[in-house]
Amino acid sequence: MTFESSPVDFPEADSNIRPLQLALSSMLVARSMNSSPRSAGGPATVQQGRFAHIRITVLEELGEWLVGEDPERAASARLALKEAAERESPHVAALARRLLASVLSTAAPTTQTSAGMGAVPERIAAPVVTEPPPVVALTVAEADLPDDDLGDEDFDVVRHSMAAEALDQAEQTAGTIADEHDRARALVDIVEEIAGMDPDRAVRIAGAITVERRQAQALSAVAKAVAKSDLERAERVARSISRADELAKTLSSIARAAAATDPDEAERIASSIADESARELALSGVAEEMAGTDPDRAERLAARIDEVRRGYALQHIAAKVAITDPDRAMRIAAQITGGFGSAELPFKLADRMAANHPARGADLAERVVGRLTTRRGYSADAMVRVAAKVAAIDPDQAERVAESACYLPLRARILVRVAQVVAAADPDRAERLADRVEDITASVDPVDPGLPAIVADVAPLDPDRAERIAASIAVDPKRNAALELMSSAMADTHPERAERTAVAISDSLVAIRVLMHIAGAAGPGDLDRITRLTSRAEILLETIPHENWKVLALTEIGRAVAATDPGHAAELAQRIATADTQVSDKDSALMDLSKAIAVADAETAVGVAGAITSLRLRMQALESVVLVVAATDPRKARRIAARVLTDDGTRRKLVEDLFREVPASDPAHALGLARLALGVAEAIGESRSKAWALAAIAKQLTLQIRPIDLATFVGWYESGLGPQW
Repeated sequence: MTFESSPVDFPEADSNIRPLQLALSSMLVARSMNSSPRSAGGPATVQQGRFAHIRITVLEELGEWLVGEDPERAASARLALKEAAERESPHVAALARRLLASVLSTAAPTTQTSAGMGAVPERIAAPVVTEPPPVVALTVAEADLPDDDLGDEDFDVVRHSMAAEALDQAEQTAGTIADEHDRARALVDIVEEIAGMDPDRAVRIAGAITVERRQAQALSAVAKAVAKSDLERAERVARSISRADELAKTLSSIARAAAATDPDEAERIASSIADESARELALSGVAEEMAGTDPDRAERLAARIDEVRRGYALQHIAAKVAITDPDRAMRIAAQITGGFGSAELPFKLADRMAANHPARGADLAERVVGRLTTRRGYSADAMVRVAAKVAAIDPDQAERVAESACYLPLRARILVRVAQVVAAADPDRAERLADRVEDITASVDPVDPGLPAIVADVAPLDPDRAERIAASIAVDPKRNAALELMSSAMADTHPERAERTAVAISDSLVAIRVLMHIAGAAGPGDLDRITRLTSRAEILLETIPHENWKVLALTEIGRAVAATDPGHAAELAQRIATADTQVSDKDSALMDLSKAIAVADAETAVGVAGAITSLRLRMQALESVVLVVAATDPRKARRIAARVLTDDGTRRKLVEDLFREVPASDPAHALGLARLALGVAEAIGESRSKAWALAAIAKQLTLQIRPIDLATFVGWYESGLGPQW
C-alpha cells in the first residue's frame, strides 16, 4: 500500500499556517487511502467513507479555529474549509459547508427557553444554571453524521491520532504552570497515567521535573508500571531515584511484582534495601506473593523478619496453602502470635479448606463458629459457605456446624442454607430444619437486629413459614423490617405475594419503599403493574404525617416511574422542591430523581437537577445525568456537559468517571465517549486538572487500540508511508 500527498510549502515562521499545513496534508493522505487498491472496486459510498473520521478530526479542529478569537487562524480555517467543501466526498463536504454557514448564524444567537427542554415544570426548569455557562462551539463531533463505515483499523487510526494530540496537549498545559511545585505535581499526574503505555516518554517527563520529591514519585510510578513486563528496566529506573524513602518503597513494590515469576530476583531486590524496617516490609510482601507457588521459600523469608510482620506474612501463607494442604496450614497458623487479622484467620482457613477438603473445613468451623456474635461479615459468611459445601456430602456434619453457633440468628441462617442444599434430595430433613429455625426464632430477643433477617432467609424456602414467623414478632418496627425483607426477597419470583405482604406493613413509608421495589423488579414492560403499584403508593403517601418522611416516599415513587413516565417523576420532583423540610433532604432527593429520569428524558433530568440549591450537589447531579446520557448518546452528552457543567472539579470528575462507569457498546460508541471526554477536558481552566484529564484520555484511547494494529502504525511511521500526526 502506498500513500501519496502533494507537498505544500508554507512559511515556517507562521505558527497558524504550519498546523494548517499538517491538517491539509493529513486530509490529502486520508483521501489517498480512499483511492488505494484496498478499496478499489467497492461501492462508491463505502470508498468515500473510508477513513472519513481522520478528515472529520481535521475538520473539527478547523471548526474550532473558525469560531476562535484569533482572526488569522479563522481566516486560515475558512480557506481550508472552502477547499474541503469543493473537493471532499459529499458528506464531508456538507460538513465543511455547514461549519462555514455556522459563522453567519452566530451573528444572531438564539436563546433557548425552558419550553425547549422537554416536559419540565417551569419552576424546575428555570434554575438549571446559576452561572453563565462557558461558550463552547458545536464541532463536527456533535454533528448529525451518517455512518462512515469505519473498520477496526480505521477506528485505531483515529484513536491513535486523538491519543497523541491529547498527550501533547497535556504536556503543553502542564508546562504553562508558573509555580514550580504545581507544575511538578501536574507532570507527576501525567507520568502516573502514561507510565504503563509509554515508559520512555514517562521517564523523559520525569526528568524534566525540578522538585526532587515529585521527580522521585514520577520515577517510582514508571518503575512500578513496568515491573512485571521488564524487571531489569524497572530496577534501573528505581535506582535512579535520589530520595532514600521513595527508593525503598519502589524497590519493595517491584520485588513483590516479581515474586511469583522470578523469586530469586525478587529476593535479591528486597534484600538490597538499606533501611532495615523497609527491607523487612519488602521481604514480608515477597513472602506473601510466593506463598501460592513456593511456600517453603515463603516460610523461610518470613522467618527473617520481625514478629509482627512475620504474623502478617504467615497468615497469607497459611491461607494460600489451606486449599491444598490443610495440615500445613494449621501448623503455620499455630506459629502466629500476633498481627492484625489473626482473629479472622481460622474462619478464612476453614473456608479455604472446604474447597477441596469439606470435612476438614467443617471440623475447624465447628470449633470456631461459636466465637461469632453477628450473622453478617466475612467470618459469618465463611461459616455459611462451609456448611453449604459439606451439606452436599455430610448433612449431619453441616447441622453440627450450625448448632455450634452460639448467636441464634447466625445458627438459623446456617440451618436455612443447609435446608436449601438438601431440599431436593431429602425434603423431610429440609422440613425438619425449617421447623428448627422457627423454634429458634421464638427464642431470639424481639429487638435483636438479626431477627428480621431470619424471615428473609426463610422466605425463598417456605414463604408461608416466613409469613408466620414475621407475624409472631411482637415489636412493630422489627415486624415491618421482616416483612420488608421478605417482600423484597420475593419480588422477582413471587411478585403477587410480595405485593400482598407489602400491604400488611403498618409503616406507610416502609410499605411504599417495598411497593416501589416490586415495581422496579417488574421492569418497564409491565406498565399495568407499575401503574397499580404507583397508585397504591400515592394513596399511602397521604397518610405520612412528617414532611421529611414524605420527601423520602416521593423519591421512592419518582425513581420507580422515571423510566416509564418522566413527566410524572418531574411533577413529584416539583413537590419535593416545594416541601417544607430541610434543604439538604430535598437536594439529596432531587439528585436521586434527576439521575433516574435521565434514562428516559435527559432535558427533564437537567431541569430537575437545576432545582438543587447546593451548587456542589447540583454539579454532582448534572454530572450523573451526563454519564447516563453518555451510555447511549455521547454526542448529546457532550452538548449537555458544555451547557451545564460550570466548574473544573466537576469536569475533571466526569472525565475520571466516564471510562470507569460507562462501558463502550462498540468502537463507534467508544470513540464518541473519547470525544466527549476531550471536549470536557478542553473546557477545564485549572491547568493541573486539565493536564491530568488529557493524559488520562490518551491512556484510555491507547488501551483501546488493538496491539497488532498499533504495530502496523509503528511500521508506517518508520517507513515514512503513514500520516505524520
